[in-house]
Amino acid sequence: MPIMSGWDFRKEQLKNPLLAKIPTIVMTAYPEAQIKSQNDGYQFKDFLNKPLKIEEILAFIQKYCE
Repeated sequence: MPIMSGWDFRKEQLKNPLLAKIPTIVMTAYPEAQIKSQNDGYQFKDFLNKPLKIEEILAFIQKYCE
């Protein structure tokens, strides 16, 4: 992301009570991202690891939009 990292985005999102309720899914090539997020309190809903397959992305969208 050109302006801020995903971590910075989530910090800003959590400051707004309306935006904090939006489930946030991380798509990352960083294998330790889930551990870092739990330790640092980022409250991500779920994680997808790169490389991604379109079927995985669509399954997550369906899961959280039902």
